[in-house]
Amino acid sequence: MITDPDLASVRADPRIIELLSIKDTSKMSRVEGWRYDLSLLAREVHRKGFNPHLDFNRAITVDSFDREVQALDASIPSMTNGQVVLGMAKLMASLGDGHSGVWDVGENPLWRKALPLRFFWFEEGLFVTAADSVHRDLLGAHVLAFDGKPTQEVLKALEPYESKDRGNQIWGRTGAPYRVRRLTLLHAAGLIKSPDEVTLTIIRTSGKKADVVVASVDKETDIWNTLPAPASWVTFASTLKSPPLYLQHMDVPQWFQYLPDQKTMYFQWNLVRNAKNKTIAQFSDSLFQFINANPVDKLIIDMRWNNGGNTFLGQPLLLNLIKCEKINQNGRLFVIIGRRTFSAAQNMATYFDRYTNATFVGEPTGSSPNFVGEEDPITLPYSKVMANVSHLYWQSSWPQDQRMWVAPDIYVPPTFADFQAGRDAALLAVLGLP
Repeated sequence: MITDPDLASVRADPRIIELLSIKDTSKMSRVEGWRYDLSLLAREVHRKGFNPHLDFNRAITVDSFDREVQALDASIPSMTNGQVVLGMAKLMASLGDGHSGVWDVGENPLWRKALPLRFFWFEEGLFVTAADSVHRDLLGAHVLAFDGKPTQEVLKALEPYESKDRGNQIWGRTGAPYRVRRLTLLHAAGLIKSPDEVTLTIIRTSGKKADVVVASVDKETDIWNTLPAPASWVTFASTLKSPPLYLQHMDVPQWFQYLPDQKTMYFQWNLVRNAKNKTIAQFSDSLFQFINANPVDKLIIDMRWNNGGNTFLGQPLLLNLIKCEKINQNGRLFVIIGRRTFSAAQNMATYFDRYTNATFVGEPTGSSPNFVGEEDPITLPYSKVMANVSHLYWQSSWPQDQRMWVAPDIYVPPTFADFQAGRDAALLAVLGLP
């Protein structure tokens, strides 16, 4: 709309400017710009969000949402830019929808830097699982505090800003370890002293306690879908003599390996997307051709790293699984799920739960069986903050299903003790069954 010459004749029409929110923000003051962005974000929630205020799915009413918008609008003059972003994130999180929220990517200056570390929240606490080469000595470190503030307090303080499906608390264990990389956010929330560096109190794998200062850098700031880590980084798994299967090919959309001694097929499904050289449908056909032609007693589908993609691409796999009588039986089909099992992966887990005889192992999923989803983000014109308002209600389970997640039949939470030992407790739990 802004650049197309064929639309030049209508571009100056005030109705078009209002309808498409293409007002020139370069002439606005800081307060005017942020208020314009906030009004646009609120308008999109009302316009586009799927029944955003129905009590059965949302935690907030129309009136309470609008009051929160008005309160944030009134506070903008006294807030820093980071605090305004946190206010927007809290507003979106109040919708009780894991797909609608403020994203920490894009052109806004707050996202220019991040800690060169990857964290994971194990049962024992927060640990460093990957780092750039400069900080490889921090691999495996247990992070006790950020600028003296206990890590659990920091993670707890981030909860109000983390969008998640209503009641699904485990999704925060996925998002918070990424959020703490953004020191600008921690600083805006009053959790650390500087937006540029932080003193981490750690316990190294040697058992020695130390305080280390780590600064944000302008490289590899967005690592959400870069698994296991950026190519130039070092992972803790790479230091293990024999990494377990679930850590070996996290960057491959789908792959399988036959375990002949156990007569078990291990299939890791990391993304509901077609691979470059093979579609999911083609992959599924080859998987079940092998199963039907060989002595396979168990099939394990590992979805703990799978955070979604395109649900429709997974249908051929589901259909092949349903009709495979050799595997679709109690005690023969197992699905490993976890906190990152989300969006399209959640749909597939829900279908497995509904239509097959799968036994679920691991942690609860990061989404609800019925949820509001889809991503078509907008960039707010003044601040360049990227936000998403989801609009499609996926009713993949029964209409009456109010579960906050698909829960495992065999609960196996991830521990650092297992991670450090190169032990996959979830896989071992399945292989140990008769």
